[in-house]
Amino acid sequence: MKYIIILLFLFSCSSQNKGNQNLKLANIYYSKGTSELQKKNYTQAIINLKKANKLDINNSKILNNLGLAYLFKGLSKKAISYFFKSIKSDKKNNDAKINLAGAYFKTGKFKEAKLIYKKISKIIDYPHNYRTFYNLALIEKHYNRSKTYKNYLLLSIKENSNYCPTHYELSNYYKSTYQYKKALSESLKSSKGVCYQNPAPFVQQGVLYKIINNSKMAYNKFSHVIKKFPNSKYSTVAQTHLDNLVLEDPKLSEKLMDDNRKKLLETLSL
Repeated sequence: MKYIIILLFLFSCSSQNKGNQNLKLANIYYSKGTSELQKKNYTQAIINLKKANKLDINNSKILNNLGLAYLFKGLSKKAISYFFKSIKSDKKNNDAKINLAGAYFKTGKFKEAKLIYKKISKIIDYPHNYRTFYNLALIEKHYNRSKTYKNYLLLSIKENSNYCPTHYELSNYYKSTYQYKKALSESLKSSKGVCYQNPAPFVQQGVLYKIINNSKMAYNKFSHVIKKFPNSKYSTVAQTHLDNLVLEDPKLSEKLMDDNRKKLLETLSL
């Protein structure tokens, strides 16, 4: 009997060593795959993550990232199957649940998505509920429920006042209800920090400045988009708005040039 126990122990050790090596290798592939995922190299991400998954079959994080890679590749059904596997492996993986809801949202299954988002939103210590409330707001927007749409946006800002997509969306809400000053205030918040690299809020600000009859600021915002984001679709939109501004006030460009000359002279005289 002792001999059998020793044999089992030795087999267990050998198996454990092999298991540890597999886990280390799986972690390397997982890191590579995640890095490629962040770089938007989705095919390469899938290749590495599948290698990691083969070595560590029930790793919830690997399964979740595989789901994301497939989702970004446009293969929603495949993505959903991996999110399910990830959640089955770890029922506490709330990120995988959120991603599953995102996949449902992307495929038009709004009721299924909302059900998951609502459950997650009740988890007090979940750190990304500002996104959960934002996504719930988008679902309410889809159903034209303006009151709950706004309320979810306000909850999102309460969770994270620096989340610029929420400010941008709230600006759209205020614009749709003719509250242009509030709309402009939210839009300005939506272009701060990391969101400064997003052209959409600047176009939005230009439109709002035009509505409140501040042609000079509108002109500056549209010009900024054309100069900073010349190859984006927003540049074309901004150019159209800019052309319309000049048509409405042919002397606008001259006025702005005069203002710039005055500023330059003031600077030189200091």
